[in-house]
Amino acid sequence: MEDIPLLIDALFEKVEGQQEERLKNESQEIKMSEKGENGVLLEKGDLFEKEEKDPYAPPDGGWGWVVMIASFICNLVLDGIAYTFGIFLVPLMLDFNVKKGPMSMVGSVLAGAIQLVGPFVAILVNKFGTRVVCMAGAVISSAGFFLSTFATSVPVLMLFYSIIAGTGLGLMYVPAVVAVGYYFEKKRAFATGISVCGSGAGTFILAPLASTLLGYYGWEGATRIFAALCLQCAVCGAVMRPLPRRRTEDETQGENCCKSVMSSACSPKLLTSAPFMLLMLANLCSTMGLYIPYMYIPMQAESKDIPPVDASFLISVVGISNTIGRILSGLLTDLPCVDPLM
Repeated sequence: MEDIPLLIDALFEKVEGQQEERLKNESQEIKMSEKGENGVLLEKGDLFEKEEKDPYAPPDGGWGWVVMIASFICNLVLDGIAYTFGIFLVPLMLDFNVKKGPMSMVGSVLAGAIQLVGPFVAILVNKFGTRVVCMAGAVISSAGFFLSTFATSVPVLMLFYSIIAGTGLGLMYVPAVVAVGYYFEKKRAFATGISVCGSGAGTFILAPLASTLLGYYGWEGATRIFAALCLQCAVCGAVMRPLPRRRTEDETQGENCCKSVMSSACSPKLLTSAPFMLLMLANLCSTMGLYIPYMYIPMQAESKDIPPVDASFLISVVGISNTIGRILSGLLTDLPCVDPLM
């Protein structure tokens, strides 16, 4: 595991070297095209020659595409697991001999833990970077899901499956979204849109996979396989190589990282921004009902004598719609005449 980041760094340097060579060749072609009949560079060419590359500018490509794919896979795994808990609901109710209310709390706490750790994960990302945080989240979530298969009661299951594994998934989620923004500027909306499409793809793929695994291995075996999927996300985290970045004023003055993040999050300018407050309120209301269909659609379908595999496909249909909606919204956001908040 310790050798993975070193191998990734070596591969990154190779890709960046090829990109720099390509840019050098393109600059030579531009200079040649700007020569006059007497072979002397024009004034614009002289300025181009003197122009220095910003070392802190996002590469807008190159290794960034690898990071985008890694982010896509992380979103696929973590959201796919969270959205397919409803498929596990009936087997878990039968195994623990409880009603759907107490058992559905396990899935609800899992979804809540992923979101609630977000502010603290942001502090960790600022302090340690996306690579370390994402890899730590992959290991923690994998351990939580694996240990939950040995639970003998609902509270123990909630501790490992919901709280520990949910915290690990939250540690993966923030770096997976943030890392793409570090590598892209002009193509940021497109790259971010592709990476978050992993959420819909995960719902589409893992829903029938979960139903099939339940038929062969039971909920314990299926959860252990999902734990292995979480562990492989450590490789995806390893490709999120940190880029050089400008030191902020707070870092230059030696201000505490936690204090800096909290002060920016609680900034009066931010909290008095009407668009931000409306967006936060809309997000609060939408997420209150977001997981309810994922939780109960499979059970409702099976009560209508629909086979479990077909019932899980209903979740896949939601995943397809999720993916299409994210792609279309990303394309619309890139239009210059469209306000992203609208």
